[in-house]
Amino acid sequence: MKPEDLVPIVISCIAVVVALAALGVSIWAAISSHRSANAAEGMRTIEQERRDEEKSASRRSVERDAAQAEAARHANLRINVPSNNRLRIANAGPDQARDIVVTVDSANPPSPAPDWFGGLGCEDLVDGAEKVYDFLGPSNSAIDIDVHVTWTDTAGPHNTTGRVSRVLYGPIV
Repeated sequence: MKPEDLVPIVISCIAVVVALAALGVSIWAAISSHRSANAAEGMRTIEQERRDEEKSASRRSVERDAAQAEAARHANLRINVPSNNRLRIANAGPDQARDIVVTVDSANPPSPAPDWFGGLGCEDLVDGAEKVYDFLGPSNSAIDIDVHVTWTDTAGPHNTTGRVSRVLYGPIV
C-alpha cells in the first residue's frame, strides 16, 4: 500500500469519528430537551395546583365569612347557672328570640319535683335581655339537671342544650 492510498482512509476515519460525535451530541441534546420539557410540565402542574388551592381557599374563606355574618345577625341564647342557684337564659345575638321554650329535666329528679321541672314559659328576648329562674325546692340536696332551650328568630328554629351538675336547691338560709 502506498502512502497516497492511506490519506483517503484516514480522512474517512476522521469523518466517521466526527459523525459519531455529532450523533452523540444530538442524542444528548434530545434527552436534555425531553427532560427540560418534563420539568417544565411538572412546574406548570404544580403552579396550577397552587392556583386552584388558592381559589378554593379564597372561596371557602368567603363562604365562612358569609356564614359568620349570617350567624351574627341571629338570636343566640346562652344557658348559665351561676352559684346562686338561678338559671339564666340570655340572648347574646342581635336578633329577637321568639317562641322560647325552656325544658328542665334530670336523670335523678327529686321527690317531690320542684316547680321549675318540665317546660317553662319565657317571653321573647331581644338582644342583651335575659330571663332568670330560681332553683328553689322543698329540701336541700344536689342534683344534675339538663336544660334544653328552643327558640325561633328570622332564620328559623334553633336550640341549645346544657347540663348543670350538682345544683343545690332548697330554701336559702
